[in-house]
Amino acid sequence: MVAPLADSRSRAQIAEGASADRFEPQLLDTGVFQELLGALGGDLDTVVSIYRTFLATGLTLIGSLPQQDCITQARTLHTLKGSSTMVGAERMARLAANLQYVAVKAIHPIIKTRIDELTGELDMFREAINAHVKSLQYPGEV
Repeated sequence: MVAPLADSRSRAQIAEGASADRFEPQLLDTGVFQELLGALGGDLDTVVSIYRTFLATGLTLIGSLPQQDCITQARTLHTLKGSSTMVGAERMARLAANLQYVAVKAIHPIIKTRIDELTGELDMFREAINAHVKSLQYPGEV
């Protein structure tokens, strides 16, 4: 028998009703949020501050892409990918990884429409993190 590829659903998982969402990147991995909250002793203000910093830094990184050559874009996207992974922005991390691969192989910098995808993904992540924080009865926004 051949082992299933990584991220593929086995017959047993399908029979057990495993969600396909497990294999698609999430907008916000709330498990990462909870791990961070636990590591910081339940200090929600600090966790919110970390997410605010991520969003501001992400916007700065994305904003710098249009002026960069391919190699620099690849480095910036690598940074964005890692930062996104650290805060549970799985879809953002996946998009940044895909664009990093493109930038490394390209002879022309990544075009504006692809950069706009990153901005849109960051906006959707902001909405998701705000909704999650609000569900925890936090009075402010990220």
